[in-house]
Amino acid sequence: MFKYKLPDACPEIMKRKHREGEYNTRYYRITKNNPPDKDDFLPQWFLDFFKKRREKCKKDVYKRCKMAGLSLLKNKGEAIRLMIKFPALGNFLFSGIISHHHGLLFETPGTEPSHHTFYAYSEVDEVQIFQKREK
Repeated sequence: MFKYKLPDACPEIMKRKHREGEYNTRYYRITKNNPPDKDDFLPQWFLDFFKKRREKCKKDVYKRCKMAGLSLLKNKGEAIRLMIKFPALGNFLFSGIISHHHGLLFETPGTEPSHHTFYAYSEVDEVQIFQKREK
């Protein structure tokens, strides 16, 4: 059903803790590539770069679940600020419209109030969704 094998209890725990995000709305994704490729849409849980963080949260179901989803932002300004603050995230900003048919989307605000966590369905190609270059 989902593109990646999710940790146990995911995304059910997200459904209990967060409101579902707004669909048919523009979201922003920071990428390292222009145009973006499939590697720009791998959640943290599946990246070797985040191995230490993954180990730290092994016993925390919620944190594991959040890391297994793709981080998106609803506010373009917040995305640009993140790009400046964390250049390792990437130098490009792309946007796309997320619909119900693409996967599950949850409002997961933190430091960035417009942060959302997205779980793509297996047949979804995020590269095709995030085509509009913003920066």
